[in-house]
Amino acid sequence: MSTLQTLNPAAGGGLASASDRRKLQTFIANGAIVAGDVVMFDVSKASVDSVLYVKQASLLALGQPLACGVALEAAVDGGHVQVVISGWAVANCTANTGTIIAGSPLVACVVTAGEVEVRVAADTAPAFGVALEAADTTTTNFVNISIYPQF
Repeated sequence: MSTLQTLNPAAGGGLASASDRRKLQTFIANGAIVAGDVVMFDVSKASVDSVLYVKQASLLALGQPLACGVALEAAVDGGHVQVVISGWAVANCTANTGTIIAGSPLVACVVTAGEVEVRVAADTAPAFGVALEAADTTTTNFVNISIYPQF
């Protein structure tokens, strides 16, 4: 079941916890997942299980269309993982792309598995979300993003 987080005026201004504006979904991890990884539906599973299990989103040259969110926490194989499926998240970003600036449309896993990159016209996967800040790819390889609702 999705959880919608709304404005909490008691938390104070400027805090991430005050206005997360995100939806979370619990999935089963198929393989180890790192917090901040872009995850994808595991279509190696049969039928309806393909949307019950997620794994680190794999590299796909023109963007990963099966990407469904960003892992909020680390997970072990077979464990439960909370995934941000819409709204604010901190995502892993590719270290060799210093072009992520605030407002950049993002696509999943063009250069590196589990990471977001700037979407370009040649990408066939839809935009996964938008960058809310410039990425500091020289030190942290994380970026604040807003994930577009997909389901």
